[in-house]
Amino acid sequence: MNSTKELLLIERLKRHPKLFNRMEALLDVVENVTGDCTKADAAESDKFLILALAQQHTRINKSLHHICKQRKELLRRRAVNLLNSQYL
Repeated sequence: MNSTKELLLIERLKRHPKLFNRMEALLDVVENVTGDCTKADAAESDKFLILALAQQHTRINKSLHHICKQRKELLRRRAVNLLNSQYL
């Protein structure tokens, strides 16, 4: 990964402190392979929670994008109808 991508990832994680802390805890477990299994189990469940939240975030963003496109089209149609009615 290049340094620009790494910095961008770090900046993005900083905007989400809970996610940042969970990822940090997960990395601590990964780097400490002889560590406690309960920490590994907790990190594993955190990983699945993080993935679920990321998927939910993606679905919400797609929905918002779709709503924005629909609103933009509706406003465009209203403008066209308004212009057409002025010239009738």
